[in-house]
Amino acid sequence: ENKAYSYKEQMEEIALRKEIEEKKRKEGKLKKPELTSKQKEAMKAQLEKESKIRSNISCVLSSTVPAVNMLKSAVRGNSAALSPYITDILPVIYKAIQSPVIARELKEVYLDMRHAAFTPEDETMAQFVAGVNLQVLKAAVDMGFSWDKEQTKESLKKVLQMLHESCVPPCEEDAEDNSCPLAAPAFAYCFPIVKAVVLEHITDSQVVTDALELISEHTSLRGDDESIDMFHPKYLPRRHILQLLVETISSTTDVTQQAAVKALIDASECASGEAGCANPTPPEIDCLMTALQSDSDAVRDAGLRGLQTMTTALTQVVANLPEQNKSVVRRIWIARCDPLPENQQLAEKLWQDLGLER
Repeated sequence: ENKAYSYKEQMEEIALRKEIEEKKRKEGKLKKPELTSKQKEAMKAQLEKESKIRSNISCVLSSTVPAVNMLKSAVRGNSAALSPYITDILPVIYKAIQSPVIARELKEVYLDMRHAAFTPEDETMAQFVAGVNLQVLKAAVDMGFSWDKEQTKESLKKVLQMLHESCVPPCEEDAEDNSCPLAAPAFAYCFPIVKAVVLEHITDSQVVTDALELISEHTSLRGDDESIDMFHPKYLPRRHILQLLVETISSTTDVTQQAAVKALIDASECASGEAGCANPTPPEIDCLMTALQSDSDAVRDAGLRGLQTMTTALTQVVANLPEQNKSVVRRIWIARCDPLPENQQLAEKLWQDLGLER
C-alpha cells in the first residue's frame, strides 16, 4: 500500500514538473539545456552528414528528373513508338523504382508504359499486371495497401492463371481455343510476374509447368524480319528468360525439370539467327556458357542443347568478338571432358559443328 502511494506521489510530481515547464516555455522563461562539448561535436558531425545526404539527393534529382519527365512525355505523346524499346527501358525502371527519391515519378511512367506494351483490348489485363508488378518490384512508394507473403503468392498465381488461359492453347483436343499470345513487348511487361511466380512456387509442379508453357508459347513465335513486327523474338527479354530457366532447371526434378529444359531449348532457338529469329547477344551466350559450369548434370545438358540451336549465329558472333571466342572455345573444350558421357557427346558435336577442331 505504501509503495502504491509512493508511486502515485511520484507520478503527480512528474506531472506537476511538466506543467511548470510548459508554463515557463509559453512565457519564454524556459532556457534550452546546455550541451556538453562532446555533444556539440556529435551534433555538428550529424548536421554535416545530413547536409551531405541532402546535397547528394539534390544532385540525383537534378540529373534524373529531366530524363524521367522526357520519358513521361514520350510515353504519353506516342506510346506505340516506344514498343520496340520496352525490353531495354523496363530493366532501368525496375532498378530505379526501388529508390524513394524518384519512385513516385517512375510509378506513373511505369503505369503509362502499359499502353506501349498492350493493345486497348487488353487494358483490364494490363492494369492487373501493372498493379501486381509494382508489388513484385518492391516499388518505394505508398501503394495504399501491402501484401504479406501468402497474399503475394496467391496474387501471382491468379495472374499466371489469367495469362495462361489467355495465351496458351488448351491441351484438350475438343476444347475451344480462344487463346492468343501476347506481343513480345507485352510479354516483357509481364515477365517480372512470370519470374516471381516460378521462384515463389518452385515446389508446385503445376504452377511452374504453366509458367514454362507460357514462356515456350512466346519464345516459339517467329516474326517478319523485313518489317517492325511486335511478335518478333528480338523484342523478348531473352537473357532474363534464359537466366530464369537455368535457375529453374537447377531447382526442379523429373517432369518439371524436363519441361524447363524444353523451354530453355525453345528460348535459345528463338535467338538462333535463323529466319524470323533474333541474333544471339554476348550476354545470352554468356548465360549458356555459365550453365556449362554448373554442378548440375541437367543444367550442363540444357546449356549444351541450347548452344546447339544457335551454332550458325554463334560462329559469326565469336568470329567478330575475339574475347568471346576464347571463352566459347575454353568452355566447350572443358565440356568435352564432362563426367556424364551424354554431355561429352553433346559437347563433341557442338565442337565439330562450330568448326573448332581446326
